Amino acid sequence: MEAKDILIKFKYTESVNEHALRQSIGYDHFYKKARCLSEKDVQTFLVSSRSPGKEFLRQCGYEATTHAGLYRSINPVIKMVRILSLNELSDELHNAYLKCFASRRHQKHSAFDILKRCVFSFLDGQIQRVLMGLVYF
Repeated sequence: MEAKDILIKFKYTESVNEHALRQSIGYDHFYKKARCLSEKDVQTFLVSSRSPGKEFLRQCGYEATTHAGLYRSINPVIKMVRILSLNELSDELHNAYLKCFASRRHQKHSAFDILKRCVFSFLDGQIQRVLMGLVYF
């Protein structure tokens, strides 16, 4: 699906939970309503630096997709909110920027290694400093 607008709810210090899921559903609903947008116009992601619990995923009807780290629910009430687990993303350049915020140290370092190798020298000095600061956070 190619949406015009992407909504992101980011959980950094805690894993995905019911509260964050309810917030994401609300954001999705009210954003579409306020802007008179259809379901296909907006895609909502609940992004988590920590891996979501298997029991939580099961209870909410979330299943892994063909893309590592991406979960989609079969529950019609919450199917519009996809979960993206940063610790599970594949080691590709297009994922590296997000994986800088993963909770697992080896995943975070892997992302920085990819960025250093592929694009670091092309980035603005301020962005380089921010990324380097994230390595040790």
